[in-house]
Amino acid sequence: MKTRLITSLGFALALSAMLPLAGQGLVTPLVSVVKGEKNFKTGYDPINVDGTINAIIEIPAGTTAKY
Repeated sequence: MKTRLITSLGFALALSAMLPLAGQGLVTPLVSVVKGEKNFKTGYDPINVDGTINAIIEIPAGTTAKY
């Protein structure tokens, strides 16, 4: 029981030590932009000549959910 409490306190202390870094601007977010030759929504036909289908799959940042 004591070991578990000490371990939990150690993790909490380590995490709280990292928080000031975000507030000081030392952590920069990664920004990625995908630009194609055409507009992804209006530049392509939904169905190709060979019968295959084009689709847009959105994956919101920070998640694995797909819409």
